Amino acid sequence: MSWRNIQSFFHQRFLSQQLAKLRRERKPVNLDSAQTVGLLFDASSLTARSAVMQYADELRSRNKRVRMLGYLEGHPDTGEFAFPCFSQKQLDWALRPKSKAVDEFLAQPIDVLLMMPPGQQPWLEYIAAMSTAHLKVGPYTNHTYCFDVMIDMPADNDLKQFIRQVEQLLKKTNTKHEPAQV
Repeated sequence: MSWRNIQSFFHQRFLSQQLAKLRRERKPVNLDSAQTVGLLFDASSLTARSAVMQYADELRSRNKRVRMLGYLEGHPDTGEFAFPCFSQKQLDWALRPKSKAVDEFLAQPIDVLLMMPPGQQPWLEYIAAMSTAHLKVGPYTNHTYCFDVMIDMPADNDLKQFIRQVEQLLKKTNTKHEPAQV
């Protein structure tokens, strides 16, 4: 058994224990009715940071409060960015994020949580799973406990395409309920 498999085993075990204690109130919410949107993303590339920052500005222009949390691979200093973030150095041996920024993000009330790809990153999925957001949206993963809605996209699609897909999907859930005429 490799070290990575051992890490993964204990990561899943600790997460299962935490999820058993988690109290989350699911409410019907969509992007139009959401007051607060959380953006969880891998901020390691400038392209991804730019796309997420543009989307955050767009959401703010629609009068949404935006909470952001980025992950930075290989960046020991996380204080120079315009959003809260954590780095690889703030992961414990079981790949659980341990930082003030993560704790503060999880403590904030969020209506819709959007996790931006790329790929499966256990530390970001851990945060998504532990979030008490009313609706959690993210990329397709085998870990169904992370999200309420998952979007399956080809690996070659960029973050802007993912954001467009999220917007399209969530707009379809923005139906106005009116009484039936008799």
